[in-house]
Amino acid sequence: REPPPPAPPKPTPGPSARRMPALRLRALTRERALYGLIVAFAFVLRIWDVGSRAMHGDEAVHAWFAWNLFNGTGYQYDPIYHGPLQFPVTALFFFLFGVSNTTGRLLSVLCGSALVGMPYFLRREMGRTAALLAAVLLATSPAFLYVSRLERDDMIVSLMTMIMVIAFFRYVSSRQLRYVYIGAAAIALSFSAMENTYITLFVFGTFLLIVWTAW
Repeated sequence: REPPPPAPPKPTPGPSARRMPALRLRALTRERALYGLIVAFAFVLRIWDVGSRAMHGDEAVHAWFAWNLFNGTGYQYDPIYHGPLQFPVTALFFFLFGVSNTTGRLLSVLCGSALVGMPYFLRREMGRTAALLAAVLLATSPAFLYVSRLERDDMIVSLMTMIMVIAFFRYVSSRQLRYVYIGAAAIALSFSAMENTYITLFVFGTFLLIVWTAW
């Protein structure tokens, strides 16, 4: 029997075709690295000397609740002081890193820093340049910087709201069920952090209702 004829050689891509995947990968890597630098810069701004100031009224109450959990006294929910999410997390930080003003504010620092990176996931809706500028503005905004250095729930709610919005847009574009779970988890965590989540959902739900009606 004669051997089968050899397969025809595959066409060799031209120089421009070979360069395009490398250029795309390099551009994507640089973009991610830039966002990483912005988030790292935001973290430095938020953590630098964060424990030097005495805690004001709200912070002191929140730290006291976390301290009670840390030393075994317990905790009872009171809507006036929000929570309860930040109290067990802060108590965990007390256990891991010691009790201080810095560890008391660490959760807000981390959430405020993570918030800076969220525009990366909205590049398709905002545009790459606008998303990058939004990350820079979130990193350097005096208001966001100040609140990110307080032991309060505001940064937790802000971060969870951004994750909820990102999950909504990703679900609309992909119809993947995992984004429903991510959005639901973000809403649940936001509810467990602060009661103004009801207002957030009302505003966002009203917006969606108007868009759906107009559509």
